[in-house]
Amino acid sequence: SPTASPTASPTASPTASPTASPTSLPTASPSKSPSTFPSLKPSHPPSKIPSYFPSTSPSSDFDALVRAKCGMSSSERSESILNIISTVSDNSLLLDSITPSPQYRAYQWLDQVDSALLCPPSVRRLTRSLRRQLEDTDSQSQTNRILQRYTLALVYYSLDGPNWTNCRADLPESVPIGDCINDNTRFLSASHECIWLGVECFGYDPEIDPVPPNVTEDLSLRELRLPDNNLVGNLPDEMFQTFTRLVNLIMDGNQINGTLPDTLRNLVDLKVLDLDSNRISGQFPDFFFNMTNLNVIDINSNLLSGTVPTEFVQLVNLIVIQINDNLFTGTFPAESFLPMSRLVVLTINDNDLTGNMDPLCNVREERQEDFESYLRFLVTDCDKVICTCCGGCQNR
Repeated sequence: SPTASPTASPTASPTASPTASPTSLPTASPSKSPSTFPSLKPSHPPSKIPSYFPSTSPSSDFDALVRAKCGMSSSERSESILNIISTVSDNSLLLDSITPSPQYRAYQWLDQVDSALLCPPSVRRLTRSLRRQLEDTDSQSQTNRILQRYTLALVYYSLDGPNWTNCRADLPESVPIGDCINDNTRFLSASHECIWLGVECFGYDPEIDPVPPNVTEDLSLRELRLPDNNLVGNLPDEMFQTFTRLVNLIMDGNQINGTLPDTLRNLVDLKVLDLDSNRISGQFPDFFFNMTNLNVIDINSNLLSGTVPTEFVQLVNLIVIQINDNLFTGTFPAESFLPMSRLVVLTINDNDLTGNMDPLCNVREERQEDFESYLRFLVTDCDKVICTCCGGCQNR
Protein backbone atom coordinates (compact mmCIF):
# COMPACT_ATOMS: atom_id res chain seq x y z
CA SER A 1 0.00 0.00 0.00
CA PRO A 2 1.19 3.67 -0.51
CA THR A 3 1.78 4.42 3.21
CA ALA A 4 3.95 1.39 3.94
CA SER A 5 6.50 1.52 1.15
CA PRO A 6 7.65 5.17 1.20
CA THR A 7 8.65 5.08 4.90
CA ALA A 8 10.67 1.90 4.51
CA SER A 9 13.06 3.11 1.85
CA PRO A 10 13.97 6.68 2.83
CA THR A 11 15.05 5.77 6.38
CA ALA A 12 17.29 2.99 5.17
CA SER A 13 19.24 4.73 2.42
CA PRO A 14 19.52 8.54 2.75
CA THR A 15 20.62 8.50 6.39
CA ALA A 16 23.27 5.83 5.91
CA SER A 17 25.20 7.22 2.95
CA PRO A 18 25.76 10.87 3.96
CA THR A 19 27.49 9.95 7.21
CA ALA A 20 29.87 7.59 5.42
CA SER A 21 31.24 9.95 2.76
CA PRO A 22 31.69 13.52 4.06
CA THR A 23 34.41 12.58 6.54
CA SER A 24 36.58 11.13 3.78
CA LEU A 25 35.97 13.76 1.10
CA PRO A 26 35.64 17.50 1.75
CA THR A 27 37.30 17.84 5.19
CA ALA A 28 40.41 15.82 4.50
CA SER A 29 41.59 17.14 1.15
CA PRO A 30 41.66 20.98 1.08
CA SER A 31 44.62 21.28 3.47
CA LYS A 32 47.64 18.97 3.72
CA SER A 33 48.66 20.17 7.15
CA PRO A 34 45.89 22.25 8.75
CA SER A 35 47.13 21.78 12.29
CA THR A 36 50.60 23.21 11.59
CA PHE A 37 49.89 25.67 8.81
CA PRO A 38 47.07 28.20 9.17
CA SER A 39 44.43 28.58 6.51
CA LEU A 40 45.99 30.28 3.50
CA LYS A 41 43.03 29.87 1.22
CA PRO A 42 40.39 31.55 3.39
CA SER A 43 37.61 29.40 4.75
CA HIS A 44 35.95 32.27 6.60
CA PRO A 45 33.01 34.19 5.11
CA PRO A 46 33.97 36.09 1.96
CA SER A 47 32.75 39.37 3.43
CA LYS A 48 35.71 39.36 5.82
CA ILE A 49 38.21 39.39 2.99
CA PRO A 50 38.91 42.29 0.61
CA SER A 51 36.89 41.80 -2.56
CA TYR A 52 40.01 41.66 -4.70
CA PHE A 53 41.20 38.39 -3.14
CA PRO A 54 39.65 34.98 -3.74
CA SER A 55 37.31 33.78 -1.02
CA THR A 56 37.51 30.13 -1.95
CA SER A 57 40.17 27.47 -2.00
CA PRO A 58 42.38 27.31 -5.09
CA SER A 59 40.85 25.55 -8.06
CA SER A 60 42.20 22.30 -9.37
CA ASP A 61 43.36 24.24 -12.45
CA PHE A 62 45.44 26.57 -10.28
CA ASP A 63 46.91 23.66 -8.37
CA ALA A 64 47.77 21.93 -11.63
CA LEU A 65 49.43 25.12 -12.90
CA VAL A 66 51.52 25.39 -9.73
CA ARG A 67 52.52 21.73 -9.96
CA ALA A 68 53.51 22.11 -13.61
CA LYS A 69 55.62 25.23 -13.02
CA CYS A 70 56.96 24.75 -9.50
CA GLY A 71 56.87 21.00 -8.97
CA MET A 72 54.83 21.29 -5.78
CA SER A 73 51.21 21.64 -4.74
CA SER A 74 49.64 25.05 -4.23
CA SER A 75 49.46 24.47 -0.46
CA GLU A 76 53.16 23.53 -0.38
CA ARG A 77 53.96 26.68 -2.34
CA SER A 78 51.88 28.78 0.07
CA GLU A 79 53.71 27.34 3.04
CA SER A 80 57.10 27.88 1.49
CA ILE A 81 56.30 31.51 0.63
CA LEU A 82 55.05 32.07 4.18
CA ASN A 83 58.26 30.65 5.63
CA ILE A 84 60.29 33.07 3.52
CA ILE A 85 58.38 36.29 4.12
CA SER A 86 57.95 35.57 7.83
CA THR A 87 61.68 36.29 8.15
CA VAL A 88 60.79 39.98 7.74
CA SER A 89 57.09 40.17 8.71
CA ASP A 90 55.31 38.88 11.79
CA ASN A 91 53.07 35.86 11.25
CA SER A 92 50.25 37.49 13.18
CA LEU A 93 50.12 40.23 10.54
CA LEU A 94 50.53 37.85 7.62
CA LEU A 95 47.66 35.56 8.63
CA ASP A 96 45.05 37.82 10.23
CA SER A 97 42.23 37.90 7.70
CA ILE A 98 39.71 39.41 10.14
CA THR A 99 41.48 42.78 10.23
CA PRO A 100 43.64 42.53 7.10
CA SER A 101 46.97 44.34 7.42
CA PRO A 102 49.12 45.52 4.50
CA GLN A 103 51.28 42.45 5.21
CA TYR A 104 48.29 40.14 4.85
CA ARG A 105 47.23 41.80 1.61
CA ALA A 106 50.74 41.66 0.14
CA TYR A 107 51.04 37.96 1.05
CA GLN A 108 47.64 37.08 -0.38
CA TRP A 109 48.44 38.95 -3.59
CA LEU A 110 51.80 37.18 -4.00
CA ASP A 111 50.38 33.77 -3.18
CA GLN A 112 47.00 33.83 -4.93
CA VAL A 113 46.77 36.74 -7.38
CA ASP A 114 50.20 37.49 -8.84
CA SER A 115 50.29 36.27 -12.44
CA ALA A 116 54.07 35.96 -12.33
CA LEU A 117 53.56 32.87 -10.14
CA LEU A 118 56.99 32.82 -8.52
CA CYS A 119 58.28 29.42 -7.44
CA PRO A 120 59.88 29.30 -3.99
CA PRO A 121 62.39 26.64 -2.92
CA SER A 122 60.57 23.36 -2.38
CA VAL A 123 58.68 23.11 0.88
CA ARG A 124 60.37 19.75 1.46
CA ARG A 125 63.64 21.58 1.93
CA LEU A 126 62.20 23.65 4.73
CA THR A 127 62.91 20.80 7.14
CA ARG A 128 66.43 22.21 7.13
CA SER A 129 67.14 25.56 8.75
CA LEU A 130 66.41 28.54 6.55
CA ARG A 131 70.00 29.70 6.98
CA ARG A 132 71.35 26.43 5.55
CA GLN A 133 68.85 26.59 2.73
CA LEU A 134 69.98 30.09 1.78
CA GLU A 135 73.52 28.80 1.31
CA ASP A 136 72.31 27.21 -1.88
CA THR A 137 72.75 29.78 -4.68
CA ASP A 138 69.57 28.90 -6.59
CA SER A 139 67.48 28.85 -3.43
CA GLN A 140 68.90 32.17 -2.33
CA SER A 141 68.06 33.76 -5.66
CA GLN A 142 64.50 32.41 -5.50
CA THR A 143 64.15 33.54 -1.89
CA ASN A 144 65.49 37.04 -2.56
CA ARG A 145 63.14 37.47 -5.48
CA ILE A 146 60.12 36.47 -3.38
CA LEU A 147 61.17 38.79 -0.55
CA GLN A 148 61.72 41.66 -2.97
CA ARG A 149 58.41 41.25 -4.78
CA TYR A 150 56.54 40.78 -1.50
CA THR A 151 58.12 43.89 0.02
CA LEU A 152 57.29 46.03 -3.00
CA ALA A 153 53.70 44.82 -2.74
CA LEU A 154 53.85 45.69 0.96
CA VAL A 155 55.05 49.22 0.10
CA TYR A 156 52.06 49.48 -2.24
CA TYR A 157 49.48 48.40 0.36
CA SER A 158 51.15 50.28 3.26
CA LEU A 159 51.13 53.56 1.34
CA ASP A 160 47.57 53.39 -0.04
CA GLY A 161 48.57 52.11 -3.48
CA PRO A 162 44.99 51.88 -4.82
CA ASN A 163 44.85 55.69 -4.64
CA TRP A 164 48.27 56.49 -6.12
CA THR A 165 48.34 59.09 -8.86
CA ASN A 166 50.41 57.07 -11.33
CA CYS A 167 50.79 53.38 -12.17
CA ARG A 168 48.58 51.94 -9.47
CA ALA A 169 47.75 48.28 -9.88
CA ASP A 170 45.24 47.04 -12.44
CA LEU A 171 43.09 45.35 -9.80
CA PRO A 172 39.37 45.75 -9.04
CA GLU A 173 40.07 48.09 -6.11
CA SER A 174 41.88 50.56 -8.41
CA VAL A 175 39.17 52.05 -10.63
CA PRO A 176 40.11 54.03 -12.60
CA ILE A 177 43.64 52.62 -12.62
CA GLY A 178 45.31 55.97 -13.38
CA ASP A 179 47.97 57.11 -15.80
CA CYS A 180 50.94 54.95 -16.65
CA ILE A 181 53.27 55.22 -19.65
CA ASN A 182 53.41 51.47 -20.03
CA ASP A 183 51.12 48.92 -18.36
CA ASN A 184 54.13 46.70 -17.72
CA THR A 185 55.42 49.35 -15.32
CA ARG A 186 52.30 49.26 -13.18
CA PHE A 187 52.81 48.12 -9.61
CA LEU A 188 51.67 44.53 -9.07
CA SER A 189 51.66 43.78 -12.80
CA ALA A 190 52.86 40.38 -14.01
CA SER A 191 56.09 41.90 -15.31
CA HIS A 192 59.38 41.73 -13.43
CA GLU A 193 59.28 44.10 -10.47
CA CYS A 194 62.50 45.76 -11.65
CA ILE A 195 60.51 47.55 -14.36
CA TRP A 196 57.69 48.75 -12.12
CA LEU A 197 57.29 52.50 -11.66
CA GLY A 198 60.25 54.04 -9.83
CA VAL A 199 62.09 50.75 -9.28
CA GLU A 200 65.68 50.39 -10.42
CA CYS A 201 67.73 47.24 -9.86
CA PHE A 202 71.41 46.40 -9.93
CA GLY A 203 72.51 44.57 -13.08
CA TYR A 204 69.55 45.68 -15.19
CA ASP A 205 68.96 48.75 -17.36
CA PRO A 206 65.48 48.85 -18.97
CA GLU A 207 66.69 51.38 -21.54
CA ILE A 208 69.13 48.80 -22.89
CA ASP A 209 67.01 45.67 -22.45
CA PRO A 210 63.24 46.05 -21.89
CA VAL A 211 63.11 42.60 -20.32
CA PRO A 212 65.33 41.59 -17.37
CA PRO A 213 68.02 39.17 -18.59
CA ASN A 214 67.08 36.29 -16.31
CA VAL A 215 63.99 36.18 -14.14
CA THR A 216 65.76 33.93 -11.64
CA GLU A 217 68.80 36.19 -11.38
CA ASP A 218 69.24 38.10 -8.14
CA LEU A 219 68.47 41.68 -9.20
CA SER A 220 68.50 43.66 -5.95
CA LEU A 221 66.88 47.08 -5.66
CA ARG A 222 69.22 50.00 -6.23
CA GLU A 223 66.68 52.83 -6.24
CA LEU A 224 63.07 53.40 -5.24
CA ARG A 225 61.75 56.67 -6.69
CA LEU A 226 58.08 57.52 -6.07
CA PRO A 227 57.81 61.32 -5.72
CA ASP A 228 54.54 63.24 -5.94
CA ASN A 229 52.42 60.11 -6.23
CA ASN A 230 49.93 60.48 -3.36
CA LEU A 231 51.64 57.98 -1.08
CA VAL A 232 49.79 58.01 2.25
CA GLY A 233 50.78 56.11 5.39
CA ASN A 234 53.84 54.85 7.26
CA LEU A 235 56.98 53.40 5.70
CA PRO A 236 56.96 49.67 6.54
CA ASP A 237 59.98 48.38 8.49
CA GLU A 238 60.29 45.52 6.02
CA MET A 239 61.48 47.96 3.33
CA PHE A 240 64.75 48.45 5.14
CA GLN A 241 65.17 44.77 6.00
CA THR A 242 64.78 43.67 2.39
CA PHE A 243 66.21 46.54 0.32
CA THR A 244 69.54 46.56 2.16
CA ARG A 245 71.54 47.52 -0.96
CA LEU A 246 69.39 50.56 -1.69
CA VAL A 247 71.40 53.58 -2.86
CA ASN A 248 68.64 56.14 -3.54
CA LEU A 249 65.34 56.49 -1.68
CA ILE A 250 63.21 59.27 -3.18
CA MET A 251 59.64 59.73 -1.95
CA ASP A 252 59.27 63.48 -1.66
CA GLY A 253 56.00 65.34 -2.17
CA ASN A 254 53.68 62.75 -0.61
CA GLN A 255 51.82 62.26 2.67
CA ILE A 256 54.11 59.81 4.46
CA ASN A 257 53.55 59.78 8.24
CA GLY A 258 55.35 58.38 11.26
CA THR A 259 59.00 58.53 12.24
CA LEU A 260 62.18 57.40 10.51
CA PRO A 261 62.15 53.62 11.20
CA ASP A 262 64.97 52.04 13.20
CA THR A 263 65.46 49.54 10.38
CA LEU A 264 66.69 52.43 8.21
CA ARG A 265 70.06 51.71 9.82
CA ASN A 266 70.38 48.68 7.52
CA LEU A 267 70.84 50.89 4.45
CA VAL A 268 74.60 51.28 4.85
CA ASP A 269 75.06 52.07 1.14
CA LEU A 270 72.40 54.78 1.01
CA LYS A 271 73.55 57.96 -0.73
CA VAL A 272 70.33 59.89 -1.33
CA LEU A 273 67.55 60.23 1.23
CA ASP A 274 64.88 62.47 -0.25
CA LEU A 275 61.72 62.60 1.85
CA ASP A 276 60.91 66.29 1.81
CA SER A 277 57.34 67.60 1.81
CA ASN A 278 55.77 64.80 3.82
CA ARG A 279 54.48 64.49 7.41
CA ILE A 280 57.40 62.70 9.02
CA SER A 281 57.85 63.46 12.72
CA GLY A 282 60.26 62.64 15.53
CA GLN A 283 63.94 63.41 15.95
CA PHE A 284 67.13 62.42 14.16
CA PRO A 285 67.76 58.81 15.30
CA ASP A 286 71.26 58.06 16.66
CA PHE A 287 72.03 55.45 14.00
CA PHE A 288 71.51 58.09 11.32
CA PHE A 289 75.04 59.32 11.81
CA ASN A 290 76.58 55.94 11.04
CA MET A 291 75.27 56.17 7.47
CA THR A 292 78.52 57.72 6.28
CA ASN A 293 77.90 57.20 2.56
CA LEU A 294 75.09 59.75 2.53
CA ASN A 295 75.51 62.53 -0.06
CA VAL A 296 72.02 64.04 0.14
CA ILE A 297 69.69 64.55 3.10
CA ASP A 298 66.58 66.28 1.81
CA ILE A 299 63.97 66.20 4.57
CA ASN A 300 62.68 69.77 4.58
CA SER A 301 59.00 70.54 5.01
CA ASN A 302 58.19 67.83 7.52
CA LEU A 303 57.38 67.76 11.25
CA LEU A 304 60.83 66.81 12.56
CA SER A 305 61.76 68.26 15.93
CA GLY A 306 64.46 68.38 18.61
CA THR A 307 67.95 69.79 18.21
CA VAL A 308 70.32 69.47 15.27
CA PRO A 309 72.87 66.96 16.63
CA THR A 310 76.62 67.62 16.68
CA GLU A 311 77.02 64.06 15.33
CA PHE A 312 76.55 65.50 11.85
CA VAL A 313 80.34 65.88 12.04
CA GLN A 314 80.55 62.18 11.08
CA LEU A 315 78.76 62.61 7.75
CA VAL A 316 81.73 64.02 5.86
CA ASN A 317 80.42 63.06 2.40
CA LEU A 318 77.33 65.24 2.51
CA ILE A 319 76.78 67.55 -0.46
CA VAL A 320 73.18 68.62 0.14
CA ILE A 321 71.49 69.16 3.53
CA GLN A 322 67.97 70.54 3.50
CA ILE A 323 66.29 70.56 6.90
CA ASN A 324 64.36 73.81 6.55
CA ASP A 325 60.67 74.16 7.40
CA ASN A 326 60.60 71.75 10.32
CA LEU A 327 60.29 72.16 14.10
CA PHE A 328 63.98 72.09 15.08
CA THR A 329 65.03 74.14 18.11
CA GLY A 330 68.22 75.12 19.93
CA THR A 331 71.59 76.28 18.68
CA PHE A 332 72.73 75.23 15.22
CA PRO A 333 76.17 73.53 15.60
CA ALA A 334 77.96 75.16 12.64
CA GLU A 335 81.35 73.71 13.66
CA SER A 336 80.00 70.18 13.16
CA PHE A 337 79.55 70.91 9.45
CA LEU A 338 83.15 72.00 8.83
CA PRO A 339 84.41 68.49 7.86
CA MET A 340 82.02 68.50 4.86
CA SER A 341 84.47 69.99 2.37
CA ARG A 342 82.14 69.33 -0.60
CA LEU A 343 79.00 70.80 0.95
CA VAL A 344 77.06 72.77 -1.68
CA VAL A 345 73.55 73.27 -0.24
CA LEU A 346 72.65 73.94 3.39
CA THR A 347 69.17 75.23 4.26
CA ILE A 348 68.09 75.52 7.89
CA ASN A 349 65.50 78.31 7.67
CA ASP A 350 61.92 78.22 8.95
CA ASN A 351 62.81 76.44 12.17
CA ASP A 352 63.34 77.85 15.66
CA LEU A 353 67.13 77.73 15.51
CA THR A 354 69.68 80.23 16.78
CA GLY A 355 73.43 80.46 16.34
CA ASN A 356 76.24 81.83 14.22
CA MET A 357 77.36 80.62 10.79
CA ASP A 358 80.76 82.33 10.98
CA PRO A 359 82.71 79.05 11.28
CA LEU A 360 81.43 78.13 7.81
CA CYS A 361 81.53 81.62 6.33
CA ASN A 362 85.19 82.02 7.40
CA VAL A 363 86.34 79.06 5.27
CA ARG A 364 83.96 79.50 2.38
CA GLU A 365 86.12 81.68 0.13
CA GLU A 366 89.25 79.57 0.66
CA ARG A 367 87.44 76.30 -0.03
CA GLN A 368 85.87 77.67 -3.19
CA GLU A 369 89.38 77.96 -4.64
CA ASP A 370 89.58 74.15 -4.61
CA PHE A 371 85.88 73.42 -4.99
CA GLU A 372 84.02 76.22 -6.71
CA SER A 373 80.56 75.10 -5.59
CA TYR A 374 81.34 74.95 -1.87
CA LEU A 375 78.44 76.41 0.13
CA ARG A 376 76.91 78.06 -2.93
CA PHE A 377 73.43 77.88 -1.45
CA LEU A 378 73.20 78.73 2.25
CA VAL A 379 69.87 79.85 3.75
CA THR A 380 69.06 80.62 7.39
CA ASP A 381 66.65 82.68 9.48
CA CYS A 382 68.99 85.66 9.61
CA ASP A 383 67.13 87.36 12.46
CA LYS A 384 68.01 84.36 14.67
CA VAL A 385 71.13 82.89 13.08
CA ILE A 386 74.00 85.27 12.32
CA CYS A 387 75.15 84.70 8.74
CA THR A 388 77.47 87.05 6.83
CA CYS A 389 77.71 84.82 3.76
CA CYS A 390 74.18 83.56 3.31
CA GLY A 391 72.85 83.58 -0.22
CA GLY A 392 69.32 83.72 1.15
CA CYS A 393 67.70 84.83 4.39
CA GLN A 394 64.28 84.34 5.87
CA ASN A 395 62.55 86.60 8.43
CA ARG A 396 65.00 89.39 7.75
